[in-house]
Amino acid sequence: MQNNTVIGRLTKDVKLEFVGQNSTARVRADLAIEREGGKSVDYLQFVFLGKLAENLNNYSKLKGSLIAVQFTIQNNNYVDKETGNKVYKDQYVVTKVKFLASPNNTAKQGNNTQQEVDYSRESQFDPFGGYEQI
Repeated sequence: MQNNTVIGRLTKDVKLEFVGQNSTARVRADLAIEREGGKSVDYLQFVFLGKLAENLNNYSKLKGSLIAVQFTIQNNNYVDKETGNKVYKDQYVVTKVKFLASPNNTAKQGNNTQQEVDYSRESQFDPFGGYEQI
């Protein structure tokens, strides 16, 4: 199975929903992911399920929150009932998440100033080093 890791910011506040017969917690969250060099941004939608969805909702649900996600790509094919055409859709399903910064990570709080951290490849930052899935 492939594993991919990205770091990005939530583009809107998270909405937790419960789906299916088992009422599984689910969040569909869009992340703004800066490309290497910082000159453009990609927007991808990720699916958080179960405890991952609940944790995202509880700890980092605000627009602008910086998170790292590890995910797999799953193919979700179906036949469109109206046209009869087969539709191919890839889904990015999160397997791990780490909460890195709140939306106001550059705001002053008292005498302390939080600073943006450089997460470029050159920094050799491993957002999941030493952490287990929650």
